Amino acid sequence: MEDTVRACKTCMNTYFQKEMNVLIVTLLIVSNAMRRLKKNRHLQHDLCDESYDIAKISLKEQDL
Repeated sequence: MEDTVRACKTCMNTYFQKEMNVLIVTLLIVSNAMRRLKKNRHLQHDLCDESYDIAKISLKEQDL
């Protein structure tokens, strides 16, 4: 009986270890994707700001 309980505990520990590894890898992938999205969003804002500045300068030149 003791051997059966020990084998069952070992099996469950191995199962949960594998599940935790899968969860950790999934979380890493998601966090990297979120970081990449945030970085891309900042790049888009920079591009929008640059085009806005260029449009403002060209309007000033037309006024002169």
